[in-house]
Amino acid sequence: MTKHIAELNIARVRADMDSPIMRGFVEGIEPVNAKAEASDGFIWRYIDGTADDANYEPTPWDDDIIVNLSVWRDFESLKGFIYGELHAYYMKGRREWFHKMDTPHTCLWWVDAGHVPSLEEAKAKLDQYTAEGASADVFGFAEMNRRG
Repeated sequence: MTKHIAELNIARVRADMDSPIMRGFVEGIEPVNAKAEASDGFIWRYIDGTADDANYEPTPWDDDIIVNLSVWRDFESLKGFIYGELHAYYMKGRREWFHKMDTPHTCLWWVDAGHVPSLEEAKAKLDQYTAEGASADVFGFAEMNRRG
């Protein structure tokens, strides 16, 4: 079966999303998500379903943690988006909007084509990566970049 790559990234916000501190980040959410969705290789992303109770899935993290969970055709597609101009621009401001985390805040893993990972699955993968490090089951960008 064809495999796709799932990506989880969490961040601990410095303030409420409607705070002036978060303005630059909040203004970037829509254009960055639109760019991701229009990117070659993009398959799916988690969208907070609070406005649609049928799709609401509470996150397994604290309320001050924001979540980005997505699935891509392959690592090259994901990497192209992550390091692309628009996303990279917003990554430069991350210390302004987010607290530095002492544990891993991102991880990658392979999923079968058509599989949509849940937030619980993503948290379990991040917990595994934090506890055990990189493996065939879960890994980070550094490990993928070393593969070439």
